[in-house]
Amino acid sequence: MQVTRTPEGQLFINLQPTSYDGEVADIDGLFFNMSDDADVPELNFFPDENALPITGHAAEANSVNSLDDGTSAGPDFDAMVQFGQTPDSTDGTVNSANFTLWSDSGLTLDDIDLSSLSLVVTNPDGSQEVLEGGYDPAAAASDSSSYVNGGVSDNGLGTWYDAMTGDPEEPQTAEDGTPGTEDILALMNQPVDDQEGLSDGQEDDEMEAYL
Repeated sequence: MQVTRTPEGQLFINLQPTSYDGEVADIDGLFFNMSDDADVPELNFFPDENALPITGHAAEANSVNSLDDGTSAGPDFDAMVQFGQTPDSTDGTVNSANFTLWSDSGLTLDDIDLSSLSLVVTNPDGSQEVLEGGYDPAAAASDSSSYVNGGVSDNGLGTWYDAMTGDPEEPQTAEDGTPGTEDILALMNQPVDDQEGLSDGQEDDEMEAYL
C-alpha cells in the first residue's frame, strides 16, 4: 500500500500486489482510521461510488465495520472503501486499485492513521479473510519523508511480520505456489509512475506502508 500526498493536499492511495506469480488474492475492502475524529465529517472520496472497481465507501467516526456483503472488519473504523466489478458489491476480482481522499481544508500524511488498517480479501480458494495490521511508527528506521516497507528494513521487517502473522518462521507460501498470508500482506504498493498532476517535488511527501 502506498499513500502519497499530492501538491493539492490530497492523499492518493494505491493498492497493488508485489508479484503476480501464482494466484493473487481478490481485494474486497480497506478499512482505516483518521488521526483526528474531527477530520472524518469533512472526508471525501474520489472516484464516486460504483465508478468500478470502487463500489462503495463510507466515513463516520468509529462507526464503520462492514462491507455491503455483510463481512465485518472487526473493530469500528472511521472509513472504508469497497472494491468489486459489480455495483454495490464485492463480486468480481480486483487485484489492484487506487483512490483519492480529499478535504476542503486539505490533508497531510499525518491526518491518516496508518498504524491501524484492515484489509478484507477473498483468497484463491474462495475463502474470505480479514488481514489486520499497518505501519508502526516505532519501527521506522528511516528519518526520510519517503518510507519503504513503512520505514522498516532488514531485521525490523522480520519483527514487523512477526507482529502481523504471529509466526514469521512458518513458510507463508504453499508448496503448490499459492500465495499465503505473507504474500497477501505484501499487497503493498509499488511507486506509481508518471501520475498525472503530481509535481517533481512530490517525492518529499511520499510514504509507503505495507499491510
